[in-house]
Order: sequence, then C-alpha cells, then structure tokens
Amino acid sequence: MLDNRQRIYALASWTVKSNGKGWFVRKTDSSAEWRGPYRSETSACLVIARHLKKEVIRRDCLSLRL
Repeated sequence: MLDNRQRIYALASWTVKSNGKGWFVRKTDSSAEWRGPYRSETSACLVIARHLKKEVIRRDCLSLRL
C-alpha cells in the first residue's frame, strides 16, 4: 500500500570554497577534511547533490518502516 503522508526533510548544509587548486566541499558543521579538488563549481555542486540524495533516500526508508 502506498503511503500518502507528506514527508518533509531538513537536509544538511554544505560549504564550498575555491582556491587556486580547485573547488572543495564539506558539511558546514563538520570538522571533517575538505573533499576535493573538483574542477568546476558544477562538479562540486553535483557531489553535494549526490550526498543529499543519499540522505533523502535513507531518511525516507526509515520513515516508511515506522
């Protein structure tokens, strides 16, 4: 049976920086190392989008089990 309840998720925020070596990303409130370098802003944004997609899928699966 399909679940018709509305599901809303607040996702993690990310920080992007650029230096002479490329673009780097990491979760905003994380002490983890920067990921990168990525060649363009687009590549850095796609990396973030992939992580956010995984987070949505993981949370959605958890909410459907409840």
